[in-house]
Amino acid sequence: MTKHSTTIYWFWSEKFWLSNNLTWKDLENTAKRSYGQAGDLLWAVPLALLLFAVRVLFERFIAKRMGMKLNIPDAPHKRPSENKILEKVYATITKKPDQERLDGLCKQLDWKERQVQRWFRRRNRIERPTTLKKFCEGAWRFFFYFSSSIAGILIVYKEEFLWDTRRFFTNHPRDHQLISSHYWYYMLELSFYCALCFSQFFDIRRKDFLEMFIHHIATIMLISFSYIANFTKIGVAIMLTHDFSDVFLEFAKLAKYAKRKKLTTIGFILLSITFVATRLVIFPFGIISSVWYEGMVILKPFSFALQILFCALLLLQVLHLYWFTHLLGVAYSTLFLGENERDSRSDSESSTCEDDK
Repeated sequence: MTKHSTTIYWFWSEKFWLSNNLTWKDLENTAKRSYGQAGDLLWAVPLALLLFAVRVLFERFIAKRMGMKLNIPDAPHKRPSENKILEKVYATITKKPDQERLDGLCKQLDWKERQVQRWFRRRNRIERPTTLKKFCEGAWRFFFYFSSSIAGILIVYKEEFLWDTRRFFTNHPRDHQLISSHYWYYMLELSFYCALCFSQFFDIRRKDFLEMFIHHIATIMLISFSYIANFTKIGVAIMLTHDFSDVFLEFAKLAKYAKRKKLTTIGFILLSITFVATRLVIFPFGIISSVWYEGMVILKPFSFALQILFCALLLLQVLHLYWFTHLLGVAYSTLFLGENERDSRSDSESSTCEDDK
């Protein structure tokens, strides 16, 4: 047996994926029962491409027209004065010259330092997206998170695990057969995050680009592992808790782009409440603790796949705490400094500086 085949054999071994001494035969589909199969996840690839196409159409024919009706500006930024020397430095050396290079350019052009800095700031702004572009991206995310949250609520509101988290693991797999609503919810979420991993390299670049990419990968891993191991109940709960607060994040950003201050404030308050409730209370104390305490007791032996899931949950929680510090910073600036700060995941480029006022 080759090293490659040995790795595949270990990866798909029952000891890695399954608890309670189950075998893959116990999770085979029959006429009377249905479980999630690894091959089902391959459908996420064409669905992600389809979802990306829907997004393009939505942004172009719905979000853009909505933004234009709200008078959201789409004008490009003003170009700086033409200068071949600075343009060459910008294109081939650096977009943000350090102090030593600034001094050299000032002597070469006989300019003041502030003039050179202002030229580079204006040159950088040319490549920034317009407010309408940011509005269109936010509108798509708001539409998806709102739709997925409504779907998630309709799916779980009658589930017993809302009040008894032991149901995440009790009588596994007999009481964990795959139902159609869970299947389509999984496919929708998985295809969306796969599309985000692809489109993130073409979308407006954010300051937390790396953190969001890690978040998407961890989420895809959580969705895939929980589906294959047939823990779709806890998977549905995890996806819903993550989507719900994002609805108000995108709402607040859309209101800010449209310069609706009261709606922005309302959206930020709702974002703060739902973020704390879902990601700092329900997620760690309801879901993560259930995996560690109840899962360890009910499922013996505890599979390696679930241990990886547990680590992925902890990674997501670290990201939640990271973003919560940004929320606190925005709240402090708004309440005590009187500043209407940008959202906690604003664009990577700084806003117009004092030299351009």
